[in-house]
Amino acid sequence: MASREGEFKALQTSQRTSIKKIDTVVYEIQSWLAEEDRCKSAPSRQKASELEFETRLWSARPLKLRGLETLRQQRDAQHGLTEVKVAMVARKLCASLKHQQQTVAHRLRELVQLLEHGALKLLLFSTAARYEAEIESPAGVGSSSMTGRK
Repeated sequence: MASREGEFKALQTSQRTSIKKIDTVVYEIQSWLAEEDRCKSAPSRQKASELEFETRLWSARPLKLRGLETLRQQRDAQHGLTEVKVAMVARKLCASLKHQQQTVAHRLRELVQLLEHGALKLLLFSTAARYEAEIESPAGVGSSSMTGRK
């Protein structure tokens, strides 16, 4: 009886551990998805920045006509540099996301194996407990057949 209780407590501990691991995997997947969204939105932020810069150029035109050509040159130089930076950052983020995805997938496989193992142990434990209860039962099949013969 004590061994069954010990095994039952071990299964409960295993279940709590599994739940914690599931929560961890869910959190990592959510983080990964958020990073992926940020990676995809980087070019749109660049376009918004370019539009803002263009708006500033047009609003300054009447006041600073001479500085316009300088601003255009700066914009063109900055645009080329920014495109390179954005491309580098996007590549790094995507590589990082792929690595995180592999890690999460590996942890998910481990978790599935752990859950399958726990489910099998639980099934075996419940089957063994049922058989033990049938064996220990005073009103078992053998006693009822003996009363029928008297």
